[in-house]
Amino acid sequence: MSFAVTEWERGVPSIGPAVVALGVFDGVHLGHQALIETAVSKARELSLNSAAVTFDRDPDQVVTPDDAAPQLLTLDDKVEYLGSCGVDHVVVLPFCMKISKLPAEVFAQDILAAAVEPRLAVVGADFRFGNRASGTVDTLARI
Repeated sequence: MSFAVTEWERGVPSIGPAVVALGVFDGVHLGHQALIETAVSKARELSLNSAAVTFDRDPDQVVTPDDAAPQLLTLDDKVEYLGSCGVDHVVVLPFCMKISKLPAEVFAQDILAAAVEPRLAVVGADFRFGNRASGTVDTLARI
């Protein structure tokens, strides 16, 4: 199975319109795999590319390093597992303290939309993003 990997940073072009599965994907467990499979299926229905969008590290390692759980996978292994789920692209976003402080709306518009032009996002019910995890599934849907 073939997939492209983009390590996004400002100035790197967007991969274009896609259905995205968005998350930390800290172990690519069965729940994560189901999200990705849904994104791939929806992308095919809509004749779009599919993408798994994740971070280069668990945000907890940056925001609360003393309480961060040990990582189950290396970044390279995580990318391989995500790609093996059938997506067309794996997009890796850098995570740092500056990004952690962005309001949810700014993260979605300035980072996510710059890396990939999401037409549909598939996330877990407990998905949170933005400064102090202020963004929810409803926030993402509104944006």
